Amino acid sequence: MREKSADPLCRFSVPLILKPLALQAEVAKNQHLANAVLLDALLPILAESYPDAHAVQLRASTDIQEPAQHFDYNTREMASPYAGVADLIAGAPKKAANRFAWVLALDDADIARLLAACTAALIDGRHGKYADPERLRSVDRIARAANLDMREHWEGGVEFFGAITKKAMLAALTEACGPAAAENCAKMKKDMLAEACAERVPGHGWLPPALVTPEEPEVEPEDEAERQDGDGEDIDADEAEAADECPFAEADNDHDEHFAVAAE
Repeated sequence: MREKSADPLCRFSVPLILKPLALQAEVAKNQHLANAVLLDALLPILAESYPDAHAVQLRASTDIQEPAQHFDYNTREMASPYAGVADLIAGAPKKAANRFAWVLALDDADIARLLAACTAALIDGRHGKYADPERLRSVDRIARAANLDMREHWEGGVEFFGAITKKAMLAALTEACGPAAAENCAKMKKDMLAEACAERVPGHGWLPPALVTPEEPEVEPEDEAERQDGDGEDIDADEAEAADECPFAEADNDHDEHFAVAAE
């Protein structure tokens, strides 16, 4: 039986944890985008009783995780959403009444910096078995606006490839290096195949599907009745079918099944 890692940034979860961290970092350094993201989350509250789920979670949550680089040798360095405002946060009073007076005395530039950092920290980009699809689509919209490219933050190393199935490794080789490369490695044992993938795949811009930001879809119809096709089926049905065919969409246990890699 495989031993569970106590590290929250374990080898199965790290690729998916990295994308939300990277997105938070990109939004935190772009004040205009952060303000737009926050306004996009707040506007429906004014107009709707039950607004759609949004990437920005306007509630207390778990502590923001600091980025870590110990999972794979190819993980890039990322800044925390708080990195650019550490000096301001250090001077913020702990008591609520004192903090409010402190905020009122801030100049506009410092307020903008803090708003950008706080908005970024509120973005919940985590994938899960029961993740709200509306929230994840909201995450993708923000990722496109931030020009998030996970190739700048991560490449798979031997630990990553060793944690997925041979089918998934061969699919990665095919996509990154071509069918001939995958065919040459098809009969390798899993540990040797993982080493081959770690040597050959990096440098080709390959990412597992969960780290790829989808291309911008067509403009959504404002009329809810138009969201279904002629047969009355939801427009996401094809996406669900495509996901079933993805070699990275399987998993071997309940704990890890929401990660888009297939662990053996």
